[in-house]
Amino acid sequence: MAGIAALLRIRLPSFSLKIPESFQITSSYPLPSPSSLVGALAYSIAVHNGLSNESALKYTRAIVLAARASIPKAQIYTINPILLWRFRVLDRGTERPKRKQERLTLLQQLSELTSKESYLEGKLLLEQRLKDALYREYIFAQELNVVYLLKREIDEEVFHLISRLGDTESLCSVDSVKIYDYEILPADNVITRYPFTRNENILRIEGKFTVMKQCDENREMRFFIIPITRKIAQTRRGMKFMTLHTSEVKVTFKEHVNVAKIDDMYVII
Repeated sequence: MAGIAALLRIRLPSFSLKIPESFQITSSYPLPSPSSLVGALAYSIAVHNGLSNESALKYTRAIVLAARASIPKAQIYTINPILLWRFRVLDRGTERPKRKQERLTLLQQLSELTSKESYLEGKLLLEQRLKDALYREYIFAQELNVVYLLKREIDEEVFHLISRLGDTESLCSVDSVKIYDYEILPADNVITRYPFTRNENILRIEGKFTVMKQCDENREMRFFIIPITRKIAQTRRGMKFMTLHTSEVKVTFKEHVNVAKIDDMYVII
C-alpha cells in the first residue's frame, strides 16, 4: 500500500490537551494525541470544503491512516499549571433559573441591571455567578513536528488552515508543509521518535519513553508508547522545573509490523 504523507512544522506558544482521567487540576498530554490531530485536520477540511463538522470528521477519519506528533530535536518543552478564568455568559447565562425566586435567566438579569445603570450589582452578578476558574496544565513549546499518513492526496492549502490543537486556547500556525510519497513496509526492528500503540507483539523497547492512555485516530482509547524523556532543570536562582525532551526508542517485535519511513524516521502504524 502506498500513499501521501505530510510532515508539518507547527509553531505555537503553548497547548493543553486534557487527560480524561485528570480531575480538578486538569493535566495535559505531553504531545497531541492522534485523535486531536485528526480533529485539527478535520476542522481545516471543513473550512476549506464548506462541510459540516460531522461530514468533515467522517471524511478525515476515512483518509488518515496515522497521525502522530513528536518534539523536534534540540527543542525543550516546559510544563506549568495556569489558573484559567472563564466567563460562562453564553452557556450558564442562558440556563433556566435554578433559584425559585428568580424568573429571569442570569443573562436577562445582567441586561436588566445594565439598563438600570446598576453597574455594581451587574459586576457582582458577572463575577460571582457567571464566571468560574480551574487549574489547567499547559505545555510551553516553540515548535512541534506532526506527520499525517494519508490514503489519498489533499490540497496542501488545507494543512495551513490548522489554527489550534485541542481546546480554544491552544492556538498555533503551520510554518511549513513537506509532502512525501510513502509505502507500507514490513519490519521487526524499528527506531522511532513518534508514538505508537503498546501491544503483545512488542518483544523489547530500548530507550526512554512514557506510557499513556490516549485516543487513537478513530477515537478509541489505547495505550501508547510516547518517546519522550522528562528532566528536572534549575534556574540560576535555584528554582526547579520540569522539562520534556524528544527521545529515540528502538523497538523489537516478535512478528513483522507495518511501518512507513518519512524523512529518515519510521512511523509505526
